[in-house]
Amino acid sequence: MKFERCGMYKKNLMIKLNANEFLIHNLLRDLENIIAYIKKTSPVILNEFLEKLSVTLKSRVKNNEIIHNLKFQEFIADYKNLVKNQDLIKLGFNFFKEILEISEEEIWNNEDADFTSHQMSQAANEFYYLEMKTLIDILGRDEAINYYKQVILNFIHTYDTNQINVYESLEDLRERTIRFLNKGTLGRVRLFSEVENGQLIEICKNCEKVEFLDKELREDKELLYTLCCDVHIPLAKMWNENFVLTLDYTIAKGDSYCTYVYHDTRFVDEIKHHPKEFFDEVVSNFE
Repeated sequence: MKFERCGMYKKNLMIKLNANEFLIHNLLRDLENIIAYIKKTSPVILNEFLEKLSVTLKSRVKNNEIIHNLKFQEFIADYKNLVKNQDLIKLGFNFFKEILEISEEEIWNNEDADFTSHQMSQAANEFYYLEMKTLIDILGRDEAINYYKQVILNFIHTYDTNQINVYESLEDLRERTIRFLNKGTLGRVRLFSEVENGQLIEICKNCEKVEFLDKELREDKELLYTLCCDVHIPLAKMWNENFVLTLDYTIAKGDSYCTYVYHDTRFVDEIKHHPKEFFDEVVSNFE
């Protein structure tokens, strides 16, 4: 099976980002989703979740003042659960703002600005981490992890509907992904196989979601995998109902690379992941 190296690694990568849109997707929609999901499935824990998450955010946020309150009201107006929990949303707003090192005025300007990939990964994934830790305090570790996976699943089916049926085939997935990677936008380096026997292999040599996070989160491999990796399995099914993704080795779990193996069930008889020795050999050929 032939592989090719795609993308490019960039140290101290700067990414052009609209902070307003970033907060809408990673703060507003995220909190609206998790509050709505808890209200629907486990309403008895909702108040405790909101209170505990608020206490945690207060300990992380230096300044919780919202200067342009009218603009903030307009910002959250479309999210009924956020309108009812404004103190929590203000804490989340300032949590993101402080990590992104951006002024409130710059957010309201709704213009693109340059941020480090470190800031992007830290702001979003550490916020999700605090949500999961809050659920663990309430439900216990195993139940909370399984519950949070359903929260994420509900999010992608509610807010990422633009990803439904976006790829016609594994060849289409391969071609378009390589084209994006070679732009170097996110500094990702990947090894891609050719599509063979209904299977496409993507080996990730680096993961900006993991490498820039604080030590506490990087060391909890199970939570890190839930936050950064698990969502890709249902996403593959969204991209094409015939796709099945297996993901046995990941940087989040402590492996030196991630192994994404996409299977097209129209052309394969058996869903199986290659052994680690196979991937070690492929990676060694590109050292």
